[in-house]
Amino acid sequence: MKRLLTTLWLVFAAMGMALSQRAVSGTVSGDDGEVLIGATVRVKDTRIGTFTDANGRYSLDVPADGKILVVNYTGYATQEIELGASNVVDIVLKAGIQLEETVVTALNINRSEKSLGYAVEKIDGSELTAVRDANVVNQLAGRAAGVTVVGSSGNLGGSSRILIRGVRSINGENQPLFVVDGVPMDNSNFTSNTIVNDQARGGGGYDYGNAIQDLNPNDIENISVLKGQAAAALYGSRGMNGVIMITTKKGSQKRKGIGVSVNSSFTSENILVLPDYQNRYGGGVDLRPRGYSDNSGYYKVPYTAYNSAGGVVGTYQSFDLVPFYGVDESFGTAFDISTDEHFQHLAGLKFGSGQNRYSFDNGFGSNQQGLYFRDWNSWDSWDTDHFGKSRAWAASPNNPSDFFERGSTWSNGIALDGGNETATFRLAFNRLDQSGIFPNSTLKRNTVSFNGDTKLGSNLQAFLGVNYVGNSAVGRSSTGYDGDGLNVAQMFNQWWHREIVMDDLLAYKNPDGSQRTWNRISADNPNPQYWDNPYWTRYENYQNDSRDRIFGNIGMTWNLNSWLSLTGRLLKDFYTEQRQERIAVGSITTSMYAEDVYRVDETNADVILRADRYVFNDQLNINAFVGGNKRWNTLNRSYGATRGGLNVPGLYRVQNSLERPDVFNRLTEREVESLFGGITLGWKSWLYLDLTGRNDWSSTLPEDNNSYFYPSASLSFVFSELFTSNILNFGKLRLGWAKVGSDADPYVISTVYSAVDNFGSNAVFTVPNTLNNLDLKPEETKSQEVGIDLRFFNSRIGIDATYYTGKTLNQIIPLGTTPTTGYTRQFINAGEIKNSGFEVSLNVVPVRTKDFSWDVTFNIGKNTNEIIELNADDPTLTNIPIVNAPFAVSLNAYEGQSFGTILGYDYIYDASGNKLVDEDGFYLTTPTVVPLGSVLPDFTGGVATSFNFKGFTLGAFVDFRKGGKIFSLTNTWGKYSGLFAETAEGDIRENGIIVSGMVAAYDNDGNLIVADEGDPNVVGDEIYQSTGQANASAIGAQDHFFANGGYVIGAADVYDGSFIKLREMSLGYTLPKKWLGSAGVQDIKISVVGRNLAILHKNIPHVDPDSAISAGNIQGLEGGALPSTRSIGVNLSLRF
Repeated sequence: MKRLLTTLWLVFAAMGMALSQRAVSGTVSGDDGEVLIGATVRVKDTRIGTFTDANGRYSLDVPADGKILVVNYTGYATQEIELGASNVVDIVLKAGIQLEETVVTALNINRSEKSLGYAVEKIDGSELTAVRDANVVNQLAGRAAGVTVVGSSGNLGGSSRILIRGVRSINGENQPLFVVDGVPMDNSNFTSNTIVNDQARGGGGYDYGNAIQDLNPNDIENISVLKGQAAAALYGSRGMNGVIMITTKKGSQKRKGIGVSVNSSFTSENILVLPDYQNRYGGGVDLRPRGYSDNSGYYKVPYTAYNSAGGVVGTYQSFDLVPFYGVDESFGTAFDISTDEHFQHLAGLKFGSGQNRYSFDNGFGSNQQGLYFRDWNSWDSWDTDHFGKSRAWAASPNNPSDFFERGSTWSNGIALDGGNETATFRLAFNRLDQSGIFPNSTLKRNTVSFNGDTKLGSNLQAFLGVNYVGNSAVGRSSTGYDGDGLNVAQMFNQWWHREIVMDDLLAYKNPDGSQRTWNRISADNPNPQYWDNPYWTRYENYQNDSRDRIFGNIGMTWNLNSWLSLTGRLLKDFYTEQRQERIAVGSITTSMYAEDVYRVDETNADVILRADRYVFNDQLNINAFVGGNKRWNTLNRSYGATRGGLNVPGLYRVQNSLERPDVFNRLTEREVESLFGGITLGWKSWLYLDLTGRNDWSSTLPEDNNSYFYPSASLSFVFSELFTSNILNFGKLRLGWAKVGSDADPYVISTVYSAVDNFGSNAVFTVPNTLNNLDLKPEETKSQEVGIDLRFFNSRIGIDATYYTGKTLNQIIPLGTTPTTGYTRQFINAGEIKNSGFEVSLNVVPVRTKDFSWDVTFNIGKNTNEIIELNADDPTLTNIPIVNAPFAVSLNAYEGQSFGTILGYDYIYDASGNKLVDEDGFYLTTPTVVPLGSVLPDFTGGVATSFNFKGFTLGAFVDFRKGGKIFSLTNTWGKYSGLFAETAEGDIRENGIIVSGMVAAYDNDGNLIVADEGDPNVVGDEIYQSTGQANASAIGAQDHFFANGGYVIGAADVYDGSFIKLREMSLGYTLPKKWLGSAGVQDIKISVVGRNLAILHKNIPHVDPDSAISAGNIQGLEGGALPSTRSIGVNLSLRF
């Protein structure tokens, strides 16, 4: 009985307490309308309080005597709100000195920036839409310190490469993980060629772009760049390279009715960079003229002379030039022959009735009117406009620029959003239409997105995000040195004639449908020699592709009480990409048709329990969470291609194969299970300790090694909270440490057989060349960072600096093995890579008045990368080749050097640094290949400035890159073939070139004399002896550009990839609201914008150093650069 009475007393007491308090809820926002995440809402003179959630909402139980709420948020004035009768209280804080922002961190957790002990950089979505780019990755270039982006503006839908703090893995992925609203996104860049890495190394193939470009910039609210491993450790094996956290726009509880936003932009693209061509010499390989032979050794063709009225005067034998159509160089006859000795035999010749093709008086050259020639299209009898006719032998200065079209990009979007106290939503649609600079090239993209959440009671909230992206493209350009002739830019820049008129090439077909090309074998043989007609390539040998993608999340959050919540989520990213490639019958290469289908699927399921509470008289805040995740990845590739050519011309089906087609299907699967947790301890808002841990179990590693734990720790010391200063408004010191890593690709531990052609009716499988390794371990990166954040004079000046260092161990590397095993290589754990560097961001507001403000931001990042060791068990292993570029150099992981070291032949030098030549005047080279530098840059950064005056906004953005080597095959062959301006300087074609250098000294046996052996551990460190005599031997121009060029001496065409670019400019005007009247329009803004406007500085000639042809580890090998583009246009945005 006593126990019963006690229990009843407790029940009634609890009921009394419940009846004596009430639940108050609402939102907290700033005076700009943006919700404030993590704002403190407390009942005055009590310990009862809470924080606003990710939507700015709060809810707390207020006792009967609670009359006032105290609300504060860093950067805003603290306010006291007197409670009335309503239980819904929305609070608007007035901005003070905004010192801190809330950022999205790992696992989509919102954190106050002041509490973070690691570097996170936030990019507002407005920065991405001010001047749009079809690939959102390109817009990150120069905006965050330590982040390197290489884009591809001239390549329709092309790849962009992004790195954060350098390269960590020799063989694995080095790009960061992209996460959109908690959904990990696939960012694959599948090769378009069945030859591994051929397209990426500068060989042939299409660049289909990286998958993350599916994101619509109009949907992005902000981006948080988690740079260090301490920031990304909660993503386990996927966080080794940092994380790009993208938060999309949501609906607002404060919206009255349904809001409508409309965005429309149009830009026009033209070419920014083309090579500097010469216009002095035409097609051929000899200065002497040629044509149809007569007994004199020179050439005559029939010529019909006309008078001024168009009447026929007579037919004569003229000395018209007939170029070497079958060669593809421009080392031919000079356009100006007035001083050419090869034409002395024409002196004094007169042809009929004053209608002279040549009028030479008193010897050669005194009254020369020019040489005529028979063009490539003058031999086809059906072409009445050109058949049998000659034209002036002259350059076409606008070739090949006349071939390219003016590109355009239309982006039109509409979004609806709304909300109330219980639910919010946002529904958006965007359409992108892009036409490239190449004929017959288009890309279309439709994006539909929905975000919504709703309360299912006082403690339960559900959320849903769904996105659909549909891409379709036709006529992407092939890239690099394409042996199939599919890259017309390569032809224009490497093998071409300077006299060709581009409009003549438009008639690229004969009446029977066969091809007509400038590069015909001869006047008598119209078949192509090396190159197709570029219009034939663009309209007959084109590709098309499509990608349909769905990604999103669905989940629920259960608020167990005011400080404890449980969230369950299902995250999905799925797409199917289909590609078709074709080569028509009659092309220079064998006709073909190929279909390639990729199906990529990732599913994540996770549960997270979160707690956030103040203890010890509200002096200590404890923010903790634990959770679990399971991930499923599937990649299914189906490929089919004709073999031996097409059986029926124009029928593009795999079944239309002359021989048995190549067909295969590959399925790869991966599962990862994870447990994770973390705790943040905040003491009096000035000291924060952050501890996290994650354990992954991966299916791609051996059972004994598939479990691995990744911890992190960081400290944030906000020392400015300990004193008051009129100068220093905010000061924070941060420290971070983490251990993260990466598992292996699927099946590297297993022996997987490959199917090949059947033997009769019997299935045949081949044994792989790679030996499995059941002892494989995950790669591991340990890193540390220290940083400081200072803001002065009411945040008019802010500086953030970070120093970091880290080592990656247990690299998963395929190394050669002894042939007696029956295999050629085996994956092992070896190698160690070190990265260290610093990052600095500076923000300055030089002027801020009521109507005018001027803002400047600057950032710079330096990363030093070094391969410390390749294999401790094999000291003789000092280099792992990554890939060979076409013809010349290779890309390597070289011990003691940075990743991506270019190896090739170099010049040899004497003690004074002079290049040495042989007795004939040719440069001498090192006896073996030597390191020529790394493709990784030394510095990257950017400068942005904006001026705001009343409704006008003027903005500019410049980004830069210092260092990083590029091997340029365009420069190698563009010089060898005589296309570029330097090949026609002065009289070098007539009289040769004397290269700068000293004559090398030889011993009696004809060997070069070595003056200094140099460091025996450094390849190519020898110093050679010269005779002391400067070179005086002339060599032929074409001999020079071949033997002294990049094909023979790789160093000749390895360039510094530094550049400074005027990346963006915009001038916008927001109409005053008083002009809008009562039409329901909240604001209208119109802007004139420009992107990739100018290269202010670069060191590599003829090509843009800021261009990528793949998103993988292979960079810095330019095999056939596409022209980069600039875009200028207008943006219009309206809000209702």
